[in-house]
Amino acid sequence: MPEWGVAGQSPAFGGRRVFAKQLAPLGVSPLHRDLQHSPKPLFLNTVTIMAEEHPLILIADDDPDLRQLVRIQLEPTACRIIEANNGAAALENILVETPDLVILDVMMPELTGWEVLKYIRSHKETENIGVLMLTGIGETLNDLSSPMYGADDHIDKPFKAQELLFKVRRVLSKSRKRQQETDV
Repeated sequence: MPEWGVAGQSPAFGGRRVFAKQLAPLGVSPLHRDLQHSPKPLFLNTVTIMAEEHPLILIADDDPDLRQLVRIQLEPTACRIIEANNGAAALENILVETPDLVILDVMMPELTGWEVLKYIRSHKETENIGVLMLTGIGETLNDLSSPMYGADDHIDKPFKAQELLFKVRRVLSKSRKRQQETDV
């Protein structure tokens, strides 16, 4: 199985290192040679993660089947993944592990996703963590509630794998920008 490696620094990602994993051989066609010298990261035949390290993602949902489904969808990204089966466990993981991104269900035992999100946004040490709400509360309620509580984005259950991966990348990018602005 191919290994992950640093593909180089990319101006398209603010000069950050880009990790890539070759999924299938491309061959040595003229097009391939041109693409190898492209200044932009390639999403053709590779999965790209924009980070110095593999991002840590917390999946917080009380449904073990859904956590497993999200984990399987995220496997090609080589993110490090931890899980929580309720809101209190999610908050504990956030405080101990400080993930780069939390994929957070709303309706969970002990603490709701909204309560966890409120804590994340109200504390300096966690305010830059990316939060993607993954819920079954309905698109209209999600559209209204997620921004109000400070979520970076939301996705409704059931979801499509491509939408999940797109939003994970987008939220990771947003949270990195926030962190860089805070560091300055």
